[in-house]
Amino acid sequence: MTLSRKQESYLGSVVVLLLGLAAIMKLGPVRALPILPSPPDIKVPIVKPDNKNDIAGLDVQAPIALVYALDSKTVLYNKQADKSWSPASTTKLMSALVVKDAYTLNTLLTVDQADLTLPEKPLFLLGEELVVKDLLEAMLVTSSNQAAYILANHYPAGKEGFVLAMNNKAQELGLTQTKFADPAGFDFGNQKTTAHDLVVLGQAVMADEDLRQMVSLRQTTISDFSGEAIHSIQATNQLLGGEYEVVGIKTGTTQEAGQVLMSQFRLPAEDVVVVVMGSQDRYEDTLALIDWTIRHHHWFSMSELEAIFLNP
Repeated sequence: MTLSRKQESYLGSVVVLLLGLAAIMKLGPVRALPILPSPPDIKVPIVKPDNKNDIAGLDVQAPIALVYALDSKTVLYNKQADKSWSPASTTKLMSALVVKDAYTLNTLLTVDQADLTLPEKPLFLLGEELVVKDLLEAMLVTSSNQAAYILANHYPAGKEGFVLAMNNKAQELGLTQTKFADPAGFDFGNQKTTAHDLVVLGQAVMADEDLRQMVSLRQTTISDFSGEAIHSIQATNQLLGGEYEVVGIKTGTTQEAGQVLMSQFRLPAEDVVVVVMGSQDRYEDTLALIDWTIRHHHWFSMSELEAIFLNP
């Protein structure tokens, strides 16, 4: 059978996709990534024929980067995504999962002296009474370290028990390359993860309706139980509500980690997650990867691919 030029072009892209999928199966942690159910006629990303070799021109300065298409379970870009790295404040995503397991959203916690011992100006003052929902929003939206510590310090087994629960949850999710030592993400105790593990963690958070809504907020206002202490907080994630439809999820910055960012953006075919770690400009790197993903890929359903090959 003689193939048309159109068929030859897309056949080459399909071969590239299949080779990529074969490589993915060897990566181990990637097999844990699927969390959400797949649509019946799922669309798969195919590199546009004219752009097969253009990845060399992609300017990403971060030493670690990963682009992962969620429904089709496809790695579109991989730059040392299995390299161990400090997670910084993306740690708070795991803290949020532990909090949801341990507390109800309307549980009331009182700020005590232990909650004020942080190397930064406290957001909440001694004696303030706050519900867990507001503390979660402070932790996930404006990345409040104090909120993370309040939630951990008041955990039934204390902060050490909270960290233990974080690591148990990591094992439950299959995060084999992840270890936590602090609820806020400070650099100590050999706290490490990988970009692959972050994607799995992020999808566990996005599967929770309350947490998914929180990591999408650009700003919010919270108050203590009396209503006297009002706190207006802004998101640390500057990409929310921007040119691309970024729907979450979390920033992180420490001296050891550099700039870390996991973003989930929405395309007509499916959501795509971009992770950068160790970046000097996480927003520039992420936007470059989003733009590259959109310009260099076309999404086909299996029925559309069949039509290409059955109808020259």
